[in-house]
Amino acid sequence: MLLRCAICLAVLWACAMFAVDNSALLAFDRQILKIYYYIRPPYYVEDGDGGVRGLTADPVLRAAALAHVPLRWEVLPPAQHLPHIQANAGPACALGWFKTPEREHLAKFSAEIYRDAPFVGLARQNAQAFADQMTLDQTMSNSSLTLLVKESFSYGEHVDTLIRTHRPRRVSTFEENIAMLHMIQNGQADYMLLAPEEAEHLFTLDAFSRNAFRILHFPDVPPGNSRHLMCTRATPDSLLERLNLGLRGIPSLP
Repeated sequence: MLLRCAICLAVLWACAMFAVDNSALLAFDRQILKIYYYIRPPYYVEDGDGGVRGLTADPVLRAAALAHVPLRWEVLPPAQHLPHIQANAGPACALGWFKTPEREHLAKFSAEIYRDAPFVGLARQNAQAFADQMTLDQTMSNSSLTLLVKESFSYGEHVDTLIRTHRPRRVSTFEENIAMLHMIQNGQADYMLLAPEEAEHLFTLDAFSRNAFRILHFPDVPPGNSRHLMCTRATPDSLLERLNLGLRGIPSLP
């Protein structure tokens, strides 16, 4: 009888410990996920109610709702995203980053949240150096042209490789697209590269006239790059798995 009671107590204790451990795991797994972003229309813009919307923000919002993952948005300059992710101070992700081999050594990545259209170039309308159907390879090998690039940014494997190979004359900046297009307009560089979604947004602004610029379509540019959440190593795999299911439209149990 005593032995039977001891066995029952042991079973009850084990069940209680499992319940506590499981509850703790769920509480840890479902803690608030911090999302770093910066203002970059049309990918992410503030909606005026303390939220963030846009081409890359909207899929994450839908996925988080399906995955029952609460989000906390934190605006942060883009140059600080990777250092914050490397600091690994808890579950956190930077929104809309390209996945590169170098970054994969430092961070975890979600499934694809958005895929850009192929890169285009923007140049002044009166620029004579750009021939029709000129490839990006030919453009970068032209030593008379100056490329305007965003500091600390990856343009994807194909473009990054061309930059390393040809080492075109460059001007680097931490400025965003609006200021960069002003730099093109003012002759500080000859052309810049960006997704056509971003180019179209720039031309909706009063500061620019579409007629003042030329959109360069490069026949050798591959399909656009995929964008992801770039997350700290401290972000639980199970949390990312639920978000990845949400990105595919599959809900998780609450």
